[in-house]
Amino acid sequence: MKPMIAVWLGVLLLPAAGLAAQNPTSVIREVGGVSLEGRAVNALTGEPVSQVTVSIRTISRRLLRLGHIAGGIYETVTAASDVNGNFKFETLPPGSYALVARKPGFLPYGYDPDAIRPVNGRAGDQITGLEIRLTPQAIISGRVLNELGKPMRNVRVLLLQPSEYFQARFASAGNAGKTNARGEFLIEGLKPGKYIILADDQNFIPQGRVAGYTDENYVTTYYPHAASLSEATAVLLAAGQHISGMDILVQKERVFRVSGKVEGAVSMGVVPGQGPQPDHVLVRLEARDARFPPASLWLFGYANDEGQFQISLVPAGSYILSAMWGISLINMRVPIDVVDADITGLTIRAAPVMDITGRVRMEGDGEPPRGDSVHLYVADGFQSSIQHVQHVKSGSVQKDGTFRIERVPQGKYVIYPRLRPRTYTKQVLAGGSDVLRTGLDLSGPQEAPVLDVVLSPKVAMIEGVALRNGKTFPNGYVALVPQPMRPESRFFTSITRTDRNGRFKINDLPPGDYKLYGWEETVDLVNIPPQNLEPYDAGSVSVRLAEGDTTQVEVQVASPR
Repeated sequence: MKPMIAVWLGVLLLPAAGLAAQNPTSVIREVGGVSLEGRAVNALTGEPVSQVTVSIRTISRRLLRLGHIAGGIYETVTAASDVNGNFKFETLPPGSYALVARKPGFLPYGYDPDAIRPVNGRAGDQITGLEIRLTPQAIISGRVLNELGKPMRNVRVLLLQPSEYFQARFASAGNAGKTNARGEFLIEGLKPGKYIILADDQNFIPQGRVAGYTDENYVTTYYPHAASLSEATAVLLAAGQHISGMDILVQKERVFRVSGKVEGAVSMGVVPGQGPQPDHVLVRLEARDARFPPASLWLFGYANDEGQFQISLVPAGSYILSAMWGISLINMRVPIDVVDADITGLTIRAAPVMDITGRVRMEGDGEPPRGDSVHLYVADGFQSSIQHVQHVKSGSVQKDGTFRIERVPQGKYVIYPRLRPRTYTKQVLAGGSDVLRTGLDLSGPQEAPVLDVVLSPKVAMIEGVALRNGKTFPNGYVALVPQPMRPESRFFTSITRTDRNGRFKINDLPPGDYKLYGWEETVDLVNIPPQNLEPYDAGSVSVRLAEGDTTQVEVQVASPR
């Protein structure tokens, strides 16, 4: 019996030590076992690829049924392709296998989600005809130069990928480089797509206390010489392409100072046995306008013994000002705009703090959960979107279900328990009122509330298929968005990828109203205002879930507008 199977495989970057620990050169011998052979080829040219390390992982059938392809692995064996790209495994134990591969110069495993397509083998099977299609990596290279055309060394170069669906929305490509003494950079391991290149480094904006002051300084610059993200020129990169000559001329701009005083911070900085530690109070500016990519520009300074702070070399723009002690927020986030002058005389007052206690329990007679945690997030103004939701504090759930979150500043918070699988948060009671959806208001003087967090195992599930023009859409994305959008919605907003048949599954959902959107690309919805989704509402699917529901849907994949 020789079943013929074609499998599209990606590349897996496995650390050498990890492979050695699993005895990669061994081959399992079993009487009446399964043999498996195939060929590794270049996905662009079809030519054979030698010295590809091919790994076979046997898969737990139980986890396979649950959709957890990567779980339940109990054996791994490897083989290398020869000069003709051929590889072979002999006498494997019967079962389900996942094949992955690695080869320097090709895209990492995960670029193609079909890389782990299970292959089933029964005793005595001889499986042939497997094909591993490896996609060559793409490369971007260039130089970073100053205003005189001189090379700049040790400058960090980053890549962003613009969304085809939403203007001014970008995702980090996860790849970065640094310039050498000649100002040159090279970024490898790229998949095909559109990229924005930027030079962004601490050398441009010295952080913390700065000796002296200048009216101009180098600022974050986008290829080829734009000081604003909205004016950047995108580069289109094909699979396996090396684009060189991407020179960035770094811009200089007027820069300013933001200064003031932190009041009441000494009490936040009391370290047992050491007394007050005011220098631990950090004042931070976070860029929040279209000039800068999300979370890329953070400027900060430390308050001195008198609580005074100064942040220097601040480019013009919109920012969020906050004060921290350690990892704890000590005041609410305040928006400020730097236009054409220094900002002085700011006063930041540390908010009073309190300890929040409570208990997590399963509804009915269920045992208290173990290993879970309860998190507090601050949501600016509790606007009707999920923007600017920042983690503040958390507390671990003990064996008896109790938890304590210490030193929580006054403010308004979203409460989010991090739970075990197949569980959802049904209620968060504070003084008899459910604050799960409305948020916990601690903005005024009051006694610390005792929270009663009620969990339920009656989770819902959505299964479906993504379509375009009546045909299934493989390797697309389906986004789940709670309705209406509220600050806590970010915790229930999810995105999943469709399989080779266009199918998808979303588990562990709380009951409620949702919309599902289909995309060609992964879309980070956390910072997208609800009104920006309206152009795609026509193709969305509305779903109402009750406890324990399993719902089947068809989602249309939208084209970018």
